[in-house]
Amino acid sequence: MCEEVVELAVKRLEAAGVSRLADKTKRTDVDVLIVGRGSSDGYQPSDVAKIARLIYERVDCRYVETCFLAATTPTVDEGLEKVERLRSEHTVVLPYLLFTGVLMNELEQKLQCRKGETTYTLCEF
Repeated sequence: MCEEVVELAVKRLEAAGVSRLADKTKRTDVDVLIVGRGSSDGYQPSDVAKIARLIYERVDCRYVETCFLAATTPTVDEGLEKVERLRSEHTVVLPYLLFTGVLMNELEQKLQCRKGETTYTLCEF
């Protein structure tokens, strides 16, 4: 896994207010939801899962979950439902996309439609 990609993701999370992990025994109540493009190719979802694990080891959050916009599961709606079931007070959504445009618009609309106890922050792309 490319160290530069993980570091860039961590910096985007920092810009959204997530701190780097200082103490592994004390984590904040922030959750991270990584949104990948999705692919029928089995490597892409597994790569996103690896990145999620590496991010979890570096940032101060309770959980890092993954979901996908197309072609594989869990879907974005399923990912959002999961963090809500985990009773997340604040979830930072990290797009992991090569191309934005329509996909980012779709993601923004999904987040705007969510109402409830969870507050969402969408990382800058």
